[in-house]
Amino acid sequence: MTKKTTYLYLLLATLYCLLTLVKPYPFAWFVKILPMLVLLFTVSLQVIVKSTLPKLANNQTSNQNGKTVTMLLMALLCSTCGDILLALENDSDSFFIFGLTSFLIAHLFFIGSFKPLIKQNLAYIPIYLVIGVTLFSLMAENLNALFIPVLVYMLVLLTMAVGTLLSSRSNKWMIIGGVCFVISDSLIGLTKFYIEIPQSHLWIMVTYYFAQYCLVNGLIAASDE
Repeated sequence: MTKKTTYLYLLLATLYCLLTLVKPYPFAWFVKILPMLVLLFTVSLQVIVKSTLPKLANNQTSNQNGKTVTMLLMALLCSTCGDILLALENDSDSFFIFGLTSFLIAHLFFIGSFKPLIKQNLAYIPIYLVIGVTLFSLMAENLNALFIPVLVYMLVLLTMAVGTLLSSRSNKWMIIGGVCFVISDSLIGLTKFYIEIPQSHLWIMVTYYFAQYCLVNGLIAASDE
């Protein structure tokens, strides 16, 4: 990502994070997705560029790079839909389920963008498993009808985070992005199903925006190699 794009993203993300500290306001969902629109624009340009590379250099690496950025674009589109649905959650409880589903699909696309996966960094995987089991055990009693959906979502989320370690394209940006996504979604789960965390929405969005930035930055850097 260019410096100008990064600065614009950080500016819009900071704006929304600060606005979480004020009372509800109209069209908050639109302000929420503005940083994501910047990422979508950036990755869309990458898709256009990568799609022309196989024609110029017909090799496996070029094709894989094109698939990576396409998967990344789909992940961001699903994430943006999830952002809107979760922003509208107060209007209907069903929006939470739809939002959860959108992000679950987004994580599947993220996982697809990490391919190929190889046996590396295996020693770190138990850490994610311990975190997952601990968090789910705290929330389980209050999940009720959402027990299975939240369990499935958590498994996919942790798989995505582990995928940043196992990816042959793995780099520090991708790994940090995976960790921050786990933190952000864990805060959502704990706040909704376990205990109210002061200024939780602020910290959820700070870690979420940073996660998306890191994943995009890491995957674009990897696809340019």
